[in-house]
This record gives sequence, structure tokens and C-alpha cells, in this order.
Amino acid sequence: MMHPMASVASLSMLLTACVMTPVEEGLTYSAPTKSENRAVTVQAQSRSEAVELVAARLRAAGIRPAAVEPRSGMMVARVAGAQFVDCGTFTQLARGSLTTFPANAERAAIFDVTQPGQINVREVSVRSQYTVSIGSGPPFAATIEGSHAVRVRQSSKADDAKAWRADREFGVGSAAAFPDRVTCVDSGLFADVVAGR
Repeated sequence: MMHPMASVASLSMLLTACVMTPVEEGLTYSAPTKSENRAVTVQAQSRSEAVELVAARLRAAGIRPAAVEPRSGMMVARVAGAQFVDCGTFTQLARGSLTTFPANAERAAIFDVTQPGQINVREVSVRSQYTVSIGSGPPFAATIEGSHAVRVRQSSKADDAKAWRADREFGVGSAAAFPDRVTCVDSGLFADVVAGR
């Protein structure tokens, strides 16, 4: 049987190997992997049935299609929510505590290491529009085109010079960069819903 202290030491080494811990207090950033514009397959008997199936999947996920055209195989959906983009992750070491959170969090408090005790507030809002085109089949290939409008705003009660706002627009398969070096891409969530994953 392993000695309790040896067990704790082993666990500590394992955690150290898995987590890149900053040496000093501060904020580190990990960028997302680039998204791709990809087609998904929909199993149905006809194109109109495939359109209705995809529309039903969207509604079940809380996404209301703005336009559905079963005969042409087209539909449009407009959504609001940060879950449709991936902006990577922040890792913050402050006051002896290590925290990891998504860079597309709708609201996050970030400790300012240049001004101890001060906090910057980072806010993200996202509006997205997707167009799904279902080809002839079966099986039916659903091609997804999408665009995102992302606004990032940082505010600071202590220092107005650290306040900024940036608006970016980008599509599925491309990326947008912000003043704080954060990069955002499509998260792939919409494509997963269309595919029924």
C-alpha cells in the first residue's frame, strides 16, 4: 500500500503536469482552434422532410428559424448568445487562486495586476445569423454559412484609460481578433444541432 504522503506527492505531480500554472499573478490566454465551414448529412426521405427535420432540431435547441423554405431546401436562423462562438480561455492567478474561464463569457471580472485591488470588467455580446442549404439526395448534405457580430467591452472604475470597446464581424471558417489579443471563431454548436449530435 502506498504511503499517504507519497500518494499526495504523486497527485501533486500529476496536477502540475496537467495544468500550466503561471509563475506569478496575472492572466494568460489560450486561443481557440480554428473552425471550418463544413457540411453535415441529414438522413430523410425527401429534401422537404430534411428541412423540416433540421427546423425541428433547431427549435428543440431553443433556436427559432426566421425563414424555412422546404421546396428550395433553405432556411435562415438568427440567434443571440455567446455559445455560438469560441474565443478560447483565460487562466487567471489572483490572490493565490487559479481560475479558468471562457473568453466569450458574457461578463467576467479580471483582476488588474498593475493596480492591486482593482478589477476590470469584461463583457461580451454576440449576434449570429446562419443560412442552411440542403442539397438533393438522399442522403441530404446541409451546407452551413454563418456570420457573427461580436462586441467586447472592458470597463474599469479605477482607470478610464483601460476602458475600451471593439466590434468585429466574421463568418464560419474565419476568425476575428480583439485589442486584448483574444481571437474568436465559430464554435461549431450550430452545425452540431443541425446534424442532430
